[in-house]
Amino acid sequence: MHLKNTVSVNIPAEVTLTVNKQEITVKGPRGELKRNFDMVPLDLLKTADALQITVWFPRGKLNAMPRTIASHITNMITGVTKGFYFVMKAAHAHFPMEFVVKTGLVEVRNYIGQKEVHTTEILPGVTVTADKEKKNEIKVTGNDIEAVSYTCAKIHQSCRIHNKDIRKFLDGVYVAERGTL
Repeated sequence: MHLKNTVSVNIPAEVTLTVNKQEITVKGPRGELKRNFDMVPLDLLKTADALQITVWFPRGKLNAMPRTIASHITNMITGVTKGFYFVMKAAHAHFPMEFVVKTGLVEVRNYIGQKEVHTTEILPGVTVTADKEKKNEIKVTGNDIEAVSYTCAKIHQSCRIHNKDIRKFLDGVYVAERGTL
């Protein structure tokens, strides 16, 4: 049985990382992100250029926690330095869909020829842009990967097909590309 499990995360020079008990604040050129990890019994030790995440007497799922928390912190660092983007495309067999981006909302019109407008809320810190030339494509960007991906998931779910065979009816809005800015 191991006494502890420790994982280290390197902190780039352009990023300021602050640890207050179990709350981590990451500040960078693109903004600031905060995250609270008080649900996990772990020790956070910040050195000059790294953050050490330690779990004592790990067993089972607790053994995987330091690597998971390190991945979350790495995503926060990437978000405040580069940012994340997702490109979503509308796939249709017959009726072309149209995206309308309003303040805090994304509307999908003419889904399978329906008159109903499928609306989705945009989370704070996320921007959605619709390209005028590419009518069946939107770009979702932001610093927090969880907020950006959750917004994409809600847009995708708002255009799900019901009571039809999804192998044949492939109409919907899908993530076509993703990465860092």
